[in-house]
Amino acid sequence: MAIIFPDGTQNFPGKVCQIQVARKVDQSAINANSGWTNIPNFSLSITPQNANNKILIFAGVNGSANTGSYVMSMRLYNGSSFIGDSTANGSRPATFQTYGAQPYSNYNRHTMTSCFLESGFSNTNQRTYTIYVYSPRDAGIICINRGAYDDNSGSVPVGVSYMIAYELEDS
Repeated sequence: MAIIFPDGTQNFPGKVCQIQVARKVDQSAINANSGWTNIPNFSLSITPQNANNKILIFAGVNGSANTGSYVMSMRLYNGSSFIGDSTANGSRPATFQTYGAQPYSNYNRHTMTSCFLESGFSNTNQRTYTIYVYSPRDAGIICINRGAYDDNSGSVPVGVSYMIAYELEDS
């Protein structure tokens, strides 16, 4: 946590230059069985003020794998490039975040959250972040901001997904 002094200066970890927020409030059912698929209507753009600054991205995706599916994964992209901390291992893909369980109910839903600190820019070009999802098992349908069972009733609430980008001054 930064300490903000009366003159407006901070001592750690540096100044937050700007914050950008994207929210997805509509619902989607994505056939992600054939590979990584972009979540529609969900992106976040930020233009760094300085090429030496860093971008800290937080993301939370509310969703569920279709009934009978076991795994739901997401990847964070900057433009067309996958970014994240994990690396592929054998035939196991790298992800930004993965949820896996054997759901015995089509009401099963989770919010996958993760964060990533991106640095090493050589310019101040706009960066556009998107999230792709994949279900490597069974039906391959991933539902965003709703459960696999989508009945118009009080027992099936809708969710929200978000991305937040913080530009952090290089300290």
